[in-house]
Amino acid sequence: MGGRNLLNLGLLLFALLLAGIALWEPGKAPPQSAQTLTRIDPETVQTLHIKAPQGGKVMLRRREESWWVSGRQELPANPFRVDTLLNILASVSHAQYNADEVDTRQLGLAPPQARLRFDQQELHIGAVSPINQYRYVRWDDQIHLLSDSWYHLLQGQRAEYVSLRPFGPAVTFQRLELPGLVLARGESGWRVNGEPPASVDGVNGLLDEWRHLRALQVKPRQERPAEARLRFGLQGEPGTLELDLVAREPELILSRPAWGVDYYFSAALAERLLQLPPAPESEPTHLGEGG
Repeated sequence: MGGRNLLNLGLLLFALLLAGIALWEPGKAPPQSAQTLTRIDPETVQTLHIKAPQGGKVMLRRREESWWVSGRQELPANPFRVDTLLNILASVSHAQYNADEVDTRQLGLAPPQARLRFDQQELHIGAVSPINQYRYVRWDDQIHLLSDSWYHLLQGQRAEYVSLRPFGPAVTFQRLELPGLVLARGESGWRVNGEPPASVDGVNGLLDEWRHLRALQVKPRQERPAEARLRFGLQGEPGTLELDLVAREPELILSRPAWGVDYYFSAALAERLLQLPPAPESEPTHLGEGG
């Protein structure tokens, strides 16, 4: 091997040695992983109890793979709200203090502003730090500072924890009764006001609008007159699901009297939900078993 090659090899080895030293940094401890509020696996939690001054008391219960809002009638829960609350357990703790070494009253923890119980373990929720806008919480005998992106969810009433989907994640319609429009599934497919549909795509599109319907928010039902009552026959479900059409503007409001909730939607959705689109002139009228 020539002298130039030996020199190049030596320079390469020296560079690798320097790089190793820079990465290793002798005398400096390796970085520790961020501390979390708890080590509890959110998937093991079976119940959530929420107690907030403005929101009152709400209980959520896991049943198999779904969460339900407890009460005289159990209602399907909003998965986003539930997951957000469960994920508090794994939140990064930005600072920790012993509870007996701080003034918990000044931190809004005596008494707490809200309480959130995961099965039998309770989280006390306090004030926001004016320095960094993190929120003080107490878990066992430790005070933690957590990022505050979830406290507003604790202020909701029971209805606000209900799923945004009036028909659930998977539904098959057998009949829809809308203002001036009745769609019914028969042996030969769907019929509109007793006649073959003028538009296959129109009927399928209307069914899809209802099937994938998702509200912007859910609130406790208000007593007010309804423009019309909408009825839906669902495959595998006894009876008829009823929704009251309360308003079309400035927002579309559908009320579910049996559940005591109102669903709020964009006003632009009313036209797509309550009437069929015009049929193209050349479109065939046969309709299969979709919907």
